[in-house]
Amino acid sequence: MLADGLVRLAISNVALRHGTPESIATDLADLFSPYIEAVLTPAQLVPATAEAAEPEARQPG
Repeated sequence: MLADGLVRLAISNVALRHGTPESIATDLADLFSPYIEAVLTPAQLVPATAEAAEPEARQPG
C-alpha cells in the first residue's frame, strides 16, 4: 500500500508539479511518516503484559 501510494504521488507530481522539490519532499514526509513508523516498529518492542510474557503461569498444575 505504501509503495503504491508513493508511485501514484510521484507520477501525479511529474504531471502536475506544485512547489519546490524541498517543499514536496517535506509534505510527503509529513504524510507518510506515521505509516512508515507504524510498519517499521516491530511488535516485539511493545511491552508485553505479565500474562503474555509467562503463559505457563496461567495453566493449572
